[in-house]
Amino acid sequence: MKSLPGITYLFSCLPQLLLPPVLVYGLDHVCDFAFGISFPEWFRILTYVLSFPVIFTFSVLAADYRDRRQAALHGAVLPPTVRSTWPGGLDALAASIQNFKIGYMGMSITRFSSPSPSIQLQGTYRISNAKHSDIQLTSESSLKTG
Repeated sequence: MKSLPGITYLFSCLPQLLLPPVLVYGLDHVCDFAFGISFPEWFRILTYVLSFPVIFTFSVLAADYRDRRQAALHGAVLPPTVRSTWPGGLDALAASIQNFKIGYMGMSITRFSSPSPSIQLQGTYRISNAKHSDIQLTSESSLKTG
């Protein structure tokens, strides 16, 4: 019997969902047993809850650093990026949703002079292209190699 795709997806997400609280739990017990430092219950609950956004923020910053370093290593230039104040571009995502309600979702990236600005949403870069001459259709015959 084949497993359901939703169940398979949930099991694939378990390590990402369990890692932050397990790290906090481990650090709490290391501090308690090795150093004799016992934290109050409210502090432990707060660290469990805040572990998700902290891990998310650090993973976004690490991915951004890795992308810039890889681009510099290969002599590449990254496209201009829509700067956001919240980690993961959540404010840009909220602005896009608000702009979609009034009719045009890409309004927040039209202020760039570059025709291909990049926007970082939830840790991944999305590149849009507003210059129609850069989008080329390739005929099927040109794809054949022999």
